[in-house]
Amino acid sequence: MVLPDQPLSRGSASSLMSPAPPIADDHATFARSSWTRRPVVARLLFALVFLLSAWYMATHLKRGWVPMDEGMWGKSAEYVLEGQLPHRDYLESYPGGLTYLNALAFRVFGINSASMRYALYLFFLAWLPAVYYVACRFVSPPVASALTFLAVAWGLPNYAGAAPSWYNLFFATFGMAALLLYVEVQKPRWLVIAGMCGGISFLIKQGGLFFIAAALLFLLSREQEANHADSVQGRVSRLYQLFLCLVVLVYEAFLFDLVLKRLNSVTVCYFLLPASFVGAFLVWREFSSAKNRGRRFAFVFREVAAFAIGVAIPIAVFLVPFVRGGAMADLVRDVFTLSARQIASAGWTPSILRLLGGVAANLAIIGGVFLVWPKFRKLAIGLALIGMCCGLLLTRSMPPVHKLIWGTFWTLLPTLVISGMILLLRRCRLSEITAEKFQKLFLVISVCALCSLVQFPFTTSTYFCYLAPLVVLTAAAVISFLRHRPRAFLVGAYCFALFYVVFDITPGFVYGMGDRYKPEIQTARLDLPRAGGLRVGLAGKRVYEELGRIIGEHARGEYIYAAPDCPEMFFLYQLSNPTRFFFDFFDEPSGMTQRTLATIHEHHINLVVLNSDPLFSAPIRSDLRNALEGEFPNRAKIGTFEVRWKP
Repeated sequence: MVLPDQPLSRGSASSLMSPAPPIADDHATFARSSWTRRPVVARLLFALVFLLSAWYMATHLKRGWVPMDEGMWGKSAEYVLEGQLPHRDYLESYPGGLTYLNALAFRVFGINSASMRYALYLFFLAWLPAVYYVACRFVSPPVASALTFLAVAWGLPNYAGAAPSWYNLFFATFGMAALLLYVEVQKPRWLVIAGMCGGISFLIKQGGLFFIAAALLFLLSREQEANHADSVQGRVSRLYQLFLCLVVLVYEAFLFDLVLKRLNSVTVCYFLLPASFVGAFLVWREFSSAKNRGRRFAFVFREVAAFAIGVAIPIAVFLVPFVRGGAMADLVRDVFTLSARQIASAGWTPSILRLLGGVAANLAIIGGVFLVWPKFRKLAIGLALIGMCCGLLLTRSMPPVHKLIWGTFWTLLPTLVISGMILLLRRCRLSEITAEKFQKLFLVISVCALCSLVQFPFTTSTYFCYLAPLVVLTAAAVISFLRHRPRAFLVGAYCFALFYVVFDITPGFVYGMGDRYKPEIQTARLDLPRAGGLRVGLAGKRVYEELGRIIGEHARGEYIYAAPDCPEMFFLYQLSNPTRFFFDFFDEPSGMTQRTLATIHEHHINLVVLNSDPLFSAPIRSDLRNALEGEFPNRAKIGTFEVRWKP
């Protein structure tokens, strides 16, 4: 996945977890030493990658869409512009921070889908230096520049919709960079800034809690390494150990409770096991370390308090209108209570075969390249490089090869997390890692492990893209701590990962990603005022432009009824939703038909749109359909939609 930052060491047999010589432990200093004398060259390299990344993303900014996403985000932001309050006046799936950001984008750039992407693009540009900074903590500037572009290629260009998970990725990276800087300079303001990143991330989507949890685990691990106060033995030390065990137990219970909602072999192996490994490592470290530490509660609480203040600042500001509007109960209900219903209704899990195939491929690569005897290493590397070349040649014509390659990248995350924690365990036992290096590696691994839960419960290939840049950084961090880093293999792996995503994944967009190669079809400009010039497939262009024509001709008044799961009808055609929700699975099944018909009559609706292929909710109920067919006799079938209206 990554380029090495120094030449391959030669010597006796070694393993992935073998102890490194002193120079390897000081790998970051060694990697940057020659470049610190040439800062201008390093800056020029990053500037070149920054411009290349900005251009590459700009070419994909308006490419493709998921219509219901655009409709939900756009209509929510429009509600805010009209003075409505999320959760109180309509049901909001997320806390609401993204809605206010999109509303601001509408004020600045106009009310259309492209405006939300312009705001996303600005955050993307700010994210690039953060990725580069994190990478530079482990590798040299030229390698960090290359890794930055690889992170870009695996991320936003694959789906440029202004999804909240992109902002979770951005702020997790910002927060991780702030914590890495705190390790180096020990200034509390960076803890506050990292906390603010976590708080803002949570306000955009509940997934921000995963970064906050990872940061708290990091602060606990930091106390184990960085606290050099006078030792206080006896009762206080035992109390702290009990406290740590209780914290880890609560953390593990939270993970299990979350995964329990969709418990199966894939979710256990991919989500629960790696994230649990991070917590278990803290307990092992607590009882195996021989270091003397004193005033442990004071050390931890001082740093946790600074971080918590940062988390609280944006949340407190955000809550002001909800307190004034008496909507706190609505906010808590939507953000926490209804999220369980969303997990139950909007979930998908890959097959166990994809997991096993990817893990087997990763273990084969690790065993063949890093664990094999030195005299067989060149042969193993040669075979791996030949396999990569064959994979690139066959992935377009052979779907099984495409699935295997995607599964290898997808399962790289749990492989890296577990391997990285074992590496840390080995280095700690042999006292071959400094406190600063330990903290940096533990931070990156824990953030990657916890943020992987952004894929839960809708574990589609698209959701891996929200996490892939963190996987790139984690791979760089873990590999930089290895004794043997075969240059030829790492260069080949980097090129393989880059070419595969750019030429075989990105063109096909989100549909079929990871299953088979699909050529670029997002080439037709959607000619609707609120589409903002998005490029979509020709079939989608015909459907939504024809829908716009028919709805424009027959709809009377402000409202239409559109269901299930098609909020784009309200946003694209500038109409109002008569219900409080965008997805029908949020509605109570009992009495749904009677409530829907009463709502239609109350708002004098003369046109309805019925979606025959909803992604999440169940198809429209037969008794409701029969009633609508009788009341709205005229009809037109357009794609998966049926438009019905009164004479």
